[in-house]
Amino acid sequence: MKHFTVFIFAILLKSCGASDGASNSAETSMKDAHQMLSGAYAVTSLETNDVAEGLTLEFDSETKKVSGHSGCNSFFGSYEVSGNTLTFGPLASTKMMCEDKKNALESKMLNVLSQTNTYEIKDKQLLLKKDKQTLLMSQKTTKKQQNSTLTYEANTRGFYEKIWVEGDQLHFTNDRYAKAVVTNTLSKEDKEALDLLMQNINVKALADLEAPSKAFQYDGAAIASLQIETNGETYKTTSFDHGNPPQAIKDLVNKLLSIKEAMVE
Repeated sequence: MKHFTVFIFAILLKSCGASDGASNSAETSMKDAHQMLSGAYAVTSLETNDVAEGLTLEFDSETKKVSGHSGCNSFFGSYEVSGNTLTFGPLASTKMMCEDKKNALESKMLNVLSQTNTYEIKDKQLLLKKDKQTLLMSQKTTKKQQNSTLTYEANTRGFYEKIWVEGDQLHFTNDRYAKAVVTNTLSKEDKEALDLLMQNINVKALADLEAPSKAFQYDGAAIASLQIETNGETYKTTSFDHGNPPQAIKDLVNKLLSIKEAMVE
């Protein structure tokens, strides 16, 4: 009876060891899947149609976040991967208005992502699938790091505000001569949000944006402007009312102001 008890105990120990080993193996497999998927991709085909509209995907294995450009807007959200299974969580996006062709392309891409339940990687090519049907094809790319500076300025006779972002540093001042400047480091989330919004801006069109209101012309609002310096070039809007920027830059301006206000509180 004693030998039988020892035998049963040995079996239980072996079973527990096997269970722990399986659990560790599953965790390793999941980690490997995240690392293999991690990176930036340029979409080359969407529902069997070739595309050249700048559609992108980027997976971050550390945060388990996905982001990209869907034709009109930038999007971001979460994803889950295990083995060859891939699903996307709810995706949020910027709210730019675009022409019908780009809106249709964006709807198609976001619909594809919502249907995706598996994936396949061949060399540097990523395929997103619904079961065995390929919905999207993309090619792994090297993410381009842009050296950009973002500057927002608003002023009236008795008011002045300047906010600018360089790298991961946000600076602001209410002193026209910049003698008193406050500097804070952006959180990773705020930096990523600003980067996504900036990616969606056509910098070459900034100077042509029409101000939705012009109260600044009769001192009804502070005069505001937005400037972006990137790749050695400077692009700037014409004047618009502080608090009412053109639609194309509204999300970016509002996000910049909200980050600054949160730092002041």
